[in-house]
Amino acid sequence: MKHMTPKEILDEFDAWKAKGFATTTMLKTALLNEYNHGYRFQIESKEAFLHLVVGYLEKWDVLSQKTLVTRQGRPNMLIEVAERMKKKKWTFQDFADETVKGNYSPSWLKKCADIEADFSWDKFGVLYTIHPDKAELKACPNGTLRIVDGMHRSFVLANMLLHDKIEYQPITTILLTPRLS
Repeated sequence: MKHMTPKEILDEFDAWKAKGFATTTMLKTALLNEYNHGYRFQIESKEAFLHLVVGYLEKWDVLSQKTLVTRQGRPNMLIEVAERMKKKKWTFQDFADETVKGNYSPSWLKKCADIEADFSWDKFGVLYTIHPDKAELKACPNGTLRIVDGMHRSFVLANMLLHDKIEYQPITTILLTPRLS
């Protein structure tokens, strides 16, 4: 585990964005306002990756409308989302094409379909994570870390792993730690 300063984290974030990869402005705002350092490490196992938490928090909310694949108002682990999709035989392209009926955001899931169609480990990049809060840990007691940036990529990879479409490779994550004051 390597300690990272705020400047190192922001430089890496900006470099990723400069390569044309999608990032959220929420992450950069959080880096500047809420977090003052982080730790870079590898998620070595498929199981640890699949137990990352995606959730429903007001300040990080990107999932509240996608209630078919996530449980609205409740955190989920990647494995739960991928298993739900596998059980229902849903694909990201089905959501993008709006052939699945129900409450979800086709445009958000179209990004997943696009990533899946052109998936490459070279394009996966770094995940930004934080420690789950108490409510997230209660809802996902087997959850490890909470994804802040990289949800589209993570949803796609989790789905591909559960469908045996790809072999897992260790993923770099930066665990952001909050300011103490």
